[in-house]
Amino acid sequence: MSDTNFAAIGQLVTEGRSLLDAIKGGAISAMQTQFDRQVEEHERGFAEKVAGYESRVNQATAPLMQVINGHDVYRVGDKRVYDIKHYVADGGYQAGANKDPAFPNVKDPTLPVSYFNLMEFVANSGFGSYSDTFKVEFYQTHRGMNSSNYVDHFVFTGASVQDSVSGFLEVKKTTEVGGLCLFISQPSGNREVRITRDMEGQRIPISLRDIGQGYDRGTARLSLKVDTRYYAGATRAFHLHGEYTSDRGQPPAKLYNKNAVHWSR
Repeated sequence: MSDTNFAAIGQLVTEGRSLLDAIKGGAISAMQTQFDRQVEEHERGFAEKVAGYESRVNQATAPLMQVINGHDVYRVGDKRVYDIKHYVADGGYQAGANKDPAFPNVKDPTLPVSYFNLMEFVANSGFGSYSDTFKVEFYQTHRGMNSSNYVDHFVFTGASVQDSVSGFLEVKKTTEVGGLCLFISQPSGNREVRITRDMEGQRIPISLRDIGQGYDRGTARLSLKVDTRYYAGATRAFHLHGEYTSDRGQPPAKLYNKNAVHWSR
């Protein structure tokens, strides 16, 4: 066989291989495209199913738990329940700093007075209906020490009905250092109620919103005013447990404030 024939046969083999590769490549490409499409359809269907499940789970859990003002609020019967933990910042301790003669060992006595909102009721044709009640328990310590010098423990129990929010403050334990009081803002004016050692064991009537000031006027709050200069050298942390039945009640929109929050906000 001549070289010309060998060359022709080689050419045919090369062309055949090229054609076969092209056929295979096209088939593989088509198979890959089909596979990718099926994967995308599967992922899309899976995502839709997950979204549907999440929606159903949210609907199912809504009667049991909601997030209100960033806090988990749980339904327990007719009550809505939440818990908050907070570390209380203070000016720090420095022996003999003498930047404020009244607080000679406070490193930074310029730290502003702190206001802590514990629970609030937003007026909407009143603050609640007949038989709506609430309860707030506040427990504050230094390093968990249950010494008389480091514990503030009180319970506020009351009712939020129509245009009134009021109840009783029960002081179970409080320190001698001072700097702690209830702050109440309402249309008739602001007032403060100091929490002192001689109040231990007592139940003191307190009104957060007196009657006769309107059914749609702002917010009634249970708030604490704290002068943290008294805490320098013995930092505090507190736990707050709140319960309420009124649909106008809620955890605080803002727990910590540098300034007192006015009833109109």
